[in-house]
Amino acid sequence: MNIRRTGRKHHALADWMSHFDRTIVSGRVLATIAGCLLIAAASGCSDDSAQHNGVDASVDAAALQDVGPGFDGQTGEGGVVDGAVDAEACPDPRPARVAWSRTNPNLIADPHFEDATPWYHYVHGEYQSGQQPLFDPSTSRTPGSGSIRLAYEDLENGDSDKVAAHGIPVEPGKVYTLSLYAKIESWPPPRLYIGVGYRDEDGHWTHNGRGGGRWGVSEVGEWQEVVGFFYPEPGDAFAQPSIQGGDSLDGDPNHVIWIDDVYFGEGKSFAEPPSAKTPFDGTMTRVDDLGNIELLRDGQWVPFFPLCIYADGSRPDWSVYSEQGFNCNMWTSSASGIRRAKEATSAFNPDGMVSGFQIAQYIGHDGWAYNDLVDLRSKIQEVKDQGLMGSLLFWYWDNEHVYGDWDVPVAVTSTIIDEDQDGNGNRMHPIYALNGNFGLTRIYQSSRQTLIDVTGTYMSRSVDGFQVQDMVGAQSVPPSIAQIQLGIGERFRPSLFAAIAVGARGMGHWRDRYGTDPVEGRAWWSQLPQIRRDIDAMLPLIRTPHWTDWSLTCDGGPDVTVGTRTMDCRGYVIAANASQDEVTMTCHISGLAYQVTKVVDFFSGDDLGTVTDGQFSLTIEAYGRTVVRLDP
Repeated sequence: MNIRRTGRKHHALADWMSHFDRTIVSGRVLATIAGCLLIAAASGCSDDSAQHNGVDASVDAAALQDVGPGFDGQTGEGGVVDGAVDAEACPDPRPARVAWSRTNPNLIADPHFEDATPWYHYVHGEYQSGQQPLFDPSTSRTPGSGSIRLAYEDLENGDSDKVAAHGIPVEPGKVYTLSLYAKIESWPPPRLYIGVGYRDEDGHWTHNGRGGGRWGVSEVGEWQEVVGFFYPEPGDAFAQPSIQGGDSLDGDPNHVIWIDDVYFGEGKSFAEPPSAKTPFDGTMTRVDDLGNIELLRDGQWVPFFPLCIYADGSRPDWSVYSEQGFNCNMWTSSASGIRRAKEATSAFNPDGMVSGFQIAQYIGHDGWAYNDLVDLRSKIQEVKDQGLMGSLLFWYWDNEHVYGDWDVPVAVTSTIIDEDQDGNGNRMHPIYALNGNFGLTRIYQSSRQTLIDVTGTYMSRSVDGFQVQDMVGAQSVPPSIAQIQLGIGERFRPSLFAAIAVGARGMGHWRDRYGTDPVEGRAWWSQLPQIRRDIDAMLPLIRTPHWTDWSLTCDGGPDVTVGTRTMDCRGYVIAANASQDEVTMTCHISGLAYQVTKVVDFFSGDDLGTVTDGQFSLTIEAYGRTVVRLDP
């Protein structure tokens, strides 16, 4: 069935967002947009979903007209037949999530440890030639086989139990998944390390690959999947996956972890679908299960995409951040810092910037306020007394090196949860943890306790860590924030849009170094105002689910990241090119509910080309991004 276009020639989302940012429209409009169209439950809004935290979410036609041109009150421009949504021709706006299918052969010789012979065994770091001392026939995920039992003695000196597979032939230019299941029987959980080492054709060691790192299991007695993606480089001929035990988060070496059902094969895959994510329903900041953030402003919930800078406290005027497009300082540690950010007003941010409140100094052993809960309570009360809770975005935990200590993070986060409450005893702000070790994320929100409410990881080199946080089983914390570091250079813009393509709903950039390496000198600085305008225009699209019931395959190469979206009965594509060269790629559409005939630029409305038999070409400039709509 054809879909008749209504309204203007193309979506005027840039116009709408400009109006939306500068004119806080009625609460009915905001709540309906966020609840019905952006967060997009498949059946739309019901009476049950019309109220959230006491905000009126009802809607009428007159109020919708305030939103701006190009928004027709039902589905925008497309997907409307004679004034009604054509459900038969609309892609499902929120399909059920499924695992990334695992169809390629398992290259591991003995994945279930039926006798553990094809594995090298290291007991406390010492290779056990011709022996299998770590094999445990009494415990197994796969009935009738066995498992590997890993203990820890002194990881700092390499003296922990480890198994390594025999060499597996690999091809540079391809991606491989290492997956296994792990189980614990004690708490806090011991850590696990996964990795892949490479050898050349002659068997000489070349390097250890990135992609694995530290992992944890969030529930006692439950087998949980562990996943890493690995990329052989030129000269690599063989891969050697390894799995190593680690100490517990409380520093006790007397913990054991079991592993079973190992997989190593081509492509990115998971054995199971992702777990549901837990929304945070705060009374000042809330986060949905997709990681979308909203702030309460004058009694209305306003969608918010954090563009956060790690501000330099020695810089005398923070308005330079705000005027360029940043809307957030990631890491203040005082009420005065929140006030400085709030006072940094601009055309982008007429009400100033919001702030994250750093808490790592209370958790890290080397922090200047380590385990000082009295100081933490005092700082929280100071923010309250100065009326600045409305300018606080979240509590920010830079969770990088807090190992061997579990009780202090529990005490600090519990104190925040207890103190950051409104007059009705409801929590106001989430705790955001930047988890550089993305495999540990799930242990911080389990059936035992909640330490964090929203998460993110580093995305300067790859989107893999964020995708693992999002896709791996037993992980219920919504990933939201993409962390982009110093040294990113021209790749800043494509890294951010690649992150958005795979589901990021915010960004943090480490850091301004006023006086030595000021942020104004970065290669991407002049691009930031347009990046901010792009994101403002894209916000409705960004807030939709980052998975679709249709797929797109493109041959753009390893430097190109592509994501798909469904909004207003149309398919959309978000793509980023981190290469120094322009890329022209061929893409093929599969499973879309309507026949696509042309590709339209999201921002300009220009026709970019026709679609023939579901196939089209797309060009992305060097270090560029493109966002397109697939029109019938």
